[in-house]
Amino acid sequence: MPNVFISIFTLALSLSLFTSNASAEAIKSESELPQISELFMNKLFAGDTKAAYDELSKYVSGAPEEFTGASMKAIGMMTEAKSRLGEPLKYDLVRSEKIGDYFRRHNYLLLFPTTALVWEITYYRAGKDWNVVGVNYGARLDYLFEPM
Repeated sequence: MPNVFISIFTLALSLSLFTSNASAEAIKSESELPQISELFMNKLFAGDTKAAYDELSKYVSGAPEEFTGASMKAIGMMTEAKSRLGEPLKYDLVRSEKIGDYFRRHNYLLLFPTTALVWEITYYRAGKDWNVVGVNYGARLDYLFEPM
């Protein structure tokens, strides 16, 4: 894989969406978070990156235009990934993380014939409800390795 291609994927898209969005739907229960993440990944795996982001967009707690811009970048990245790596073979939830009672993150691998991309969906709860605050993707895998 050319170094330029690797550098494109190692650039993780990180959204800081902590500004107010009155139209965001609140996620009432932490138990809904894995289902929402799975739905996102299922649409991404099926080749519909726009639909995946559209699904999450209703839960974004920040500026919708930032999330729309991030969606467009992800669509372009996935188009390039498929042209260079082929169609994804499957996806797998490899880690779920938390910071106290406030943040939850689901880490997925989207597996291609020759490599994998990491996708992370992050949620935040300030009061009683949860919102999406970030979607990250990239090719950096080192932090996911565990001792054998």
